[in-house]
Amino acid sequence: MSHRKNDFQEDVKIRVLLWCARHCCLCGKSAGLGIEVAHLDPDKSDIDNAIPLCFDCHAAIGHYNARHPRGQKYSIPELRARRDQIYDEHTRHLVPILEYQIHQAGRELPTVGFLLRHTGNAPWVQALVKLDTYINGLPADKPNTYGLYRGEIRWHLNPGEGVNGQFELLPEAVVEGTPVRIGIHITIYDIYDRPHKLLPVAYGLSSDRKSWFLDPIDPKESATHLW
Repeated sequence: MSHRKNDFQEDVKIRVLLWCARHCCLCGKSAGLGIEVAHLDPDKSDIDNAIPLCFDCHAAIGHYNARHPRGQKYSIPELRARRDQIYDEHTRHLVPILEYQIHQAGRELPTVGFLLRHTGNAPWVQALVKLDTYINGLPADKPNTYGLYRGEIRWHLNPGEGVNGQFELLPEAVVEGTPVRIGIHITIYDIYDRPHKLLPVAYGLSSDRKSWFLDPIDPKESATHLW
């Protein structure tokens, strides 16, 4: 059997059908066998251009006469946002509460501790962790920081398990009175490999250089608050 050049790979189809639990990503109804993996952009076949639709909704998004417009055409951004709503509805229960913290317990600068723990009874997950350091308001990551903290290697987190690791700051961070912030960016991958991005937050180094405080705003913004 021949396939179109831009057909989706089978593993892409399986993942998106699991993410929506075979519910149409426009009307939201359970479609069962009556579902198709359609293209948002007909020329692209990556997973971000896939949208599972029931037969009726697939037909609806393809029928619109721009020369005689009535109603409001579905745009690709709207369809993508609606699809993600459906994905969230059927996968949010797979995402555990994660405990994570920058700390200084049992360590001296420039060594910094990082705790990441899977809590509750949700299934296992994987996590990408990216820690961004700012010194005096400017990006200042140590070049050889291990990939676990650069968003390059997925952490494996089984239920109830956690990791208490550490990484190194540049020597400038040790200087008394120097403002230091660490931004935390975490993306959780559920058991069906769907990514869930957490809102980034920042931790600031206290004036005694022995502890950290949470600054629950965007890390870049936090870095400009030089208190």
